[in-house]
Amino acid sequence: MIVVLAIAALGIADLRFQPSFYGPRHPLLLFQDTAILLWTFALAAASASAFRSLRTAPVAVCDYPNTQSVFVRGFLLTALLAVTLSLSGYARQPAVDRDTCVATSDSGCLHGTVLDTSGHPLRGVRVQALPVAGTGDARSLATKSDWTDNQGRYQITGVDPGRYLIAVHDYDAPHQHQPFPTTCYPGVAAEDLAARLRVVAHSPTLLDPLRLWRLPTATVTARVRWADGTPPQKSNLLLHNVHYPNQAVIGDVAPQIHDGLGEVTLPVGYTYSAGASVTCDAGSMIVQRQSPPVRHVPLVDRPFPSALTFTIPGARCTLWSPPQDPRQPFPTLAKLLTGLFTRP
Repeated sequence: MIVVLAIAALGIADLRFQPSFYGPRHPLLLFQDTAILLWTFALAAASASAFRSLRTAPVAVCDYPNTQSVFVRGFLLTALLAVTLSLSGYARQPAVDRDTCVATSDSGCLHGTVLDTSGHPLRGVRVQALPVAGTGDARSLATKSDWTDNQGRYQITGVDPGRYLIAVHDYDAPHQHQPFPTTCYPGVAAEDLAARLRVVAHSPTLLDPLRLWRLPTATVTARVRWADGTPPQKSNLLLHNVHYPNQAVIGDVAPQIHDGLGEVTLPVGYTYSAGASVTCDAGSMIVQRQSPPVRHVPLVDRPFPSALTFTIPGARCTLWSPPQDPRQPFPTLAKLLTGLFTRP
């Protein structure tokens, strides 16, 4: 009972003092706090019940299975309670204010928001601060970047004093989940037209919202076959936007398809090179085999290609799969959790 009351006091204090950290109360934060409080109550009560059973149950010391079950039950419930308290303490910490950025005595910072043309914030967009001076590796090393949060906000810190331009999709190509063309601040397509921003040490720079417009997309069916016409169980598509030569594959991911059939969605207005590959298990080594030649897929003028077929050369091979852990920790853990609350 003392443990339960202590947890209740902690939860009520959390609900009482969080407004001083977070400002105005938000319904989602209240729901989060209430869920943590109820979960902590349940764990505290279950832990107290388990330890009471351990102390009072007429279990013989030699009755090993029963003793082990009660002890493990109490131990794991207490561990879950400790984790919950830690997470609750973490949730009470003040959130980082992304509306401001931190400039130091020898560097500045840039911050702003990224929106679509309807004014909705865009999450997970990489925003880069590119130095105006310099080319090649020197420019890449001096480039700073950040990804937008749920509210479309970014803050690029540690920027050396100088002149910069802000760009989205300068290095990485538009893809299915972010079909936005290269855009430079304040909303132009070419670097030559972009604003040159002067970054000063110890001075944050707030920028107006950068708005991105969505490109139309097209979905293409992909088929992968062995030389004998049968489909491999697993294969990967290799898609590259030729207008972005510095990125190997779109999104830095080679999407996997199963049984030789899949679909890929690509932004319209570009030419792509496309291929397929399989990973073969050659015993002492792993061998990747690709379909020749690389096919060029123009998604510029209609009609767009509706299907692509790739052929893997040579005979079928045994496909490589990640090795399994012989100790199989997850099945063992699953069995433990399944039987945790089962009475012996």
